[in-house]
Amino acid sequence: MDKKLLMFIGFGLIAMALVFEALRDLMNSASRGEYYSHIVLIPLVTMYLFYQERKEVFGTTPPSYGIGGTLILGGMALYLLGVFHGTRLSDNDLLISP
Repeated sequence: MDKKLLMFIGFGLIAMALVFEALRDLMNSASRGEYYSHIVLIPLVTMYLFYQERKEVFGTTPPSYGIGGTLILGGMALYLLGVFHGTRLSDNDLLISP
């Protein structure tokens, strides 16, 4: 397999593991209410688009580790901000009512 594809899959699995509980709650709410029923289509559409544009996405362009690292660090900072400040959210901001 290509190194870029392996890195993409690896980082994708790490990201999903970090937000597993939120993803599980989101899928549960999608199965219970009609307002969120379309959410289950988003991963399927995303995979289809990646498949259609795979040659361009995983093409021969050189990787940019600086920009990628900056995006990963920014994402980690936002994730930690959400973890530490998530307890201050109102009931309107929660996915599932307490």
